[in-house]
Amino acid sequence: MDFPSRFRFGHGSVSLPTMNAPILVAASLGLMAFGAGAVAVAEPQPQPRREGVCSFSGWSTDPDPRGLNVRAGPSATARILGTLPPPEPGEDVEVDFGATFDVVEARDGWFRIENARRWSQAGRGASTLPSGWISGRFVGFQLQTDKAFAAPDPASTVVVTSWEEDGGLSQFGYRHPTACHGEWVRLTVVGRDGRERQGWVRGVCGIQETTCDGVQGDLIAQRDWPGY
Repeated sequence: MDFPSRFRFGHGSVSLPTMNAPILVAASLGLMAFGAGAVAVAEPQPQPRREGVCSFSGWSTDPDPRGLNVRAGPSATARILGTLPPPEPGEDVEVDFGATFDVVEARDGWFRIENARRWSQAGRGASTLPSGWISGRFVGFQLQTDKAFAAPDPASTVVVTSWEEDGGLSQFGYRHPTACHGEWVRLTVVGRDGRERQGWVRGVCGIQETTCDGVQGDLIAQRDWPGY
């Protein structure tokens, strides 16, 4: 139920035939006093997005020809609602493309997806694939960023960055997302030293064929490349 932002009293007449005049006057004065003392309820303030609520898109990377199980809960023992099909061949390219989806929630390394579609069905009619939970091991996306952080905050410690190599930037490796916080995703990242660590990134692109216009994470300007 939605509650109003402030209390209001209506203006109407009530007939009380059994109440004598003094009592009626006293009751009216009491109602006026109560109305005058009413305190307006403060407007609700927007709450910060909590960890576990996701706002990005991706695709299935599971090559199993039987498809990727979509479950009723974030667990390998939860009921199977259906499957996402395995990647399908692209048109005029030697690349396979997985089923696409929106990610709306994460819990214990599992991600809840909605609006799932075959790659060939994207943008063509309503979704015919199940919504539910899939393992983060099979959530794919591109990253348009050069930095990973210790927390979902660009002011937090940088745990890994892209690096200059052969006149360009070589992006750090990444795999296996486990959590999210709005546009931020936590996953395993690998730097130039080859060591794996956990990091938070943004700049997630859910398009498989090309880059995402307008999606930009935390990039390193060319003037800031080591040795530039």
